[in-house]
Amino acid sequence: MNYIGSKFKLSSWLDEEIRKVVGNDLSDKVFCDIFAGTGIVGRTFKPHVKKVIANDLEYYSYVLNRNYIGNHEKIKNQEELIEELNNLPLKRDLSIKIIAGAEEVIDSILKMKMAKELILFAKK
Repeated sequence: MNYIGSKFKLSSWLDEEIRKVVGNDLSDKVFCDIFAGTGIVGRTFKPHVKKVIANDLEYYSYVLNRNYIGNHEKIKNQEELIEELNNLPLKRDLSIKIIAGAEEVIDSILKMKMAKELILFAKK
């Protein structure tokens, strides 16, 4: 996941600078990725360090980092599992319910945003 504000372009520079300070052998080091966001910096160091600790306030960051950093074993039969998932029959009703639910959530968010803007306007 790349977005404006991602540290992707900084990750190789961070790797170089950190190695200048602590040395090239990072195998016994614990890397702490504060303000982890999408976890790109932690993922850069994951293959080289003993442990990565990722921290961020946002829940999306927890989900991404739990996957990217928390998972450490290869899935042995991943091709078979992907094939099985790709061959599952579609459940049209479920998709429609999810889309309808998303529309309701988006509508609620827009209403809350409008209410917030009205409150801020009223305070001026």
